[in-house]
Amino acid sequence: MRRLLVVVLALLLAQLAAAADLVRVEMGPAAPGFDPADLHTYKIARQTREFHAGDGAIVFVTYWRFEPADVGAQTFEMYLIPPRGEVEQAGYTFAVPASWAGKVKPTFWHFKLNPTKARQQAGKWTVYFLFNGQLKGEAAFSLSP
Repeated sequence: MRRLLVVVLALLLAQLAAAADLVRVEMGPAAPGFDPADLHTYKIARQTREFHAGDGAIVFVTYWRFEPADVGAQTFEMYLIPPRGEVEQAGYTFAVPASWAGKVKPTFWHFKLNPTKARQQAGKWTVYFLFNGQLKGEAAFSLSP
């Protein structure tokens, strides 16, 4: 029984090790023509980690290295932790195609800014990125009015 438990734990750990890895996070204000409904417009005007309400929206591009075990429906989540107040959460599920195994591919996120939010939540924000409920990385940015 003990040997079976060790084998099962080893298999579970191997699966965790094979899960997608967050390679890098890029962020910046949205480039002109940004439309949240069109992923083709998720472009960064300039990379930065300092934002102002007038930037309109922050675009995040996360780059993931996928493994064969990641093929199929997967859940991506992003949690934005403000200096005070409500946690912002975004998430979606999509099918990772077999052709992505062994490759680094981007996923896209955005966070809309407004003067009220910038005044109330000015300061350092922390962003957490999860893949199938597992924390895979974090980033930080500053927001000012």
